[in-house]
Amino acid sequence: MKKAVLLPQYSDTHYFSAPQGVDMVKIDKATNLLSDGSCPDGVDIAFLDGTAPTDTCDHPPDHRNILQKIFGIGKPAN
Repeated sequence: MKKAVLLPQYSDTHYFSAPQGVDMVKIDKATNLLSDGSCPDGVDIAFLDGTAPTDTCDHPPDHRNILQKIFGIGKPAN
């Protein structure tokens, strides 16, 4: 899509509204559950009505640095 919008015929982009029967829902990338305030990595995903997850991601933030996460060092926040 990034390359497509550089073409003149596709450069006039605008907001896309979801059609009837489709819900746009913010989902947490780590858990694939509904994103809330405790889940900073949310992304909007389209779901057919009634098929979106209903549980929220309420996991605490992990304050370990990147090396600790990669090698499993230290304890993640509980």
